[in-house]
Amino acid sequence: MRAIAFLALLLAASGLAACKSTPAADRDVRLGRLTAEHRALMNDLDDLQARLIVTGERVRFWEEMRTRHESVSAIACTSQEAHAVAMAEHLLLERRPAARVRARVATARGPVTSITPARR
Repeated sequence: MRAIAFLALLLAASGLAACKSTPAADRDVRLGRLTAEHRALMNDLDDLQARLIVTGERVRFWEEMRTRHESVSAIACTSQEAHAVAMAEHLLLERRPAARVRARVATARGPVTSITPARR
């Protein structure tokens, strides 16, 4: 009977030891999984941060391009307006031969000082 009691005690002790070692092993497995998951999440976070930086730079670039375009467009419109007015004036003189002749004569004579024609 003592042998059976001793075997029962030995079996209970080994069962307790087995149960006690299983949580430690299980804990190591869970810790390993959590560490791997943490690494994966950190890698995902680094990738997301890099994409966010690139996207922010892209937005900044296109805002700068818009500002430059507005500036260049304003200058071009001002320049084209003056050019269009000069072209219109030139076309008006080209289409009116009499006006063109008068303009040449007026330029050659100088300013008119009297209404009466000059006598020779």
